[in-house]
Amino acid sequence: MFSRLVSGQAPSTLIRRQASTSSGSTGEKASELATKASQTATKYAGELGATAQKYAGPLGERLGNLAGAYREPIQYNSQVFLHLLKTVYKRENLAPPTSLHQVTSAYRTMFDRAKSLPYWQDLYASGEYKKVAISAAEVYGIFKLGEIVGRRSLIGYNVE
Repeated sequence: MFSRLVSGQAPSTLIRRQASTSSGSTGEKASELATKASQTATKYAGELGATAQKYAGPLGERLGNLAGAYREPIQYNSQVFLHLLKTVYKRENLAPPTSLHQVTSAYRTMFDRAKSLPYWQDLYASGEYKKVAISAAEVYGIFKLGEIVGRRSLIGYNVE
């Protein structure tokens, strides 16, 4: 479902219009939502810019001015992205784990599968190993990005 939302395809369960209804009100609602998101983004960005200038002084002012004409599109696109994430979160019924038992059982299952030879054989036979490999590469990439940010250097540590 997430891939359909990102690609712009509307699943039939999300938008279902009966023959007796018109699409005019939907367009108006979408326009109102976009306007509201833009106004909210502009409001919060202004507050964020003022706070950054207040706490960071001249450096914050310079950083705020660097965005220039790109400030409004960046603010709008970030609000649209956050709205998309919220929609996916609600549609997929995502929720954080409510107990420690859920977390430990998920990790236990993952490690038990990693140790099991029949699991890997079934994975290879079904062709699902490709998805697992891609997910593993994504996890590794996120880990490496975290290391780069933590070191504040692309290669090695600054020892000076």
